[in-house]
Amino acid sequence: MSNFNANAKNSRTKSTCLRLAALTLTCGALLCCGCVSIGGTASLRIYQPQTLRLQAGTEVATRDGQYQAQTDEVWYSAALYEARAREAEALAAALQQLRQQK
Repeated sequence: MSNFNANAKNSRTKSTCLRLAALTLTCGALLCCGCVSIGGTASLRIYQPQTLRLQAGTEVATRDGQYQAQTDEVWYSAALYEARAREAEALAAALQQLRQQK
């Protein structure tokens, strides 16, 4: 009977170890999947130049059809435009503070 109890205790210990190992592997796999998916979304960004310079007469295909530049044109990306707008606002605020100090 003592042999039976020892085998049962051994079996429970092995079962617990296997459960913990399975849980650890599952958690590890989920964490790895999370890391891979974060990296995957970052690589989906589309390249966008800060400026686009078009010579007069250059045709560009757009979603709404063909566009032909009438003069030499410079188009700015939204990110660059917003950065320049923030710089201009900061300079205007600094100038206003200087005027108020005088």
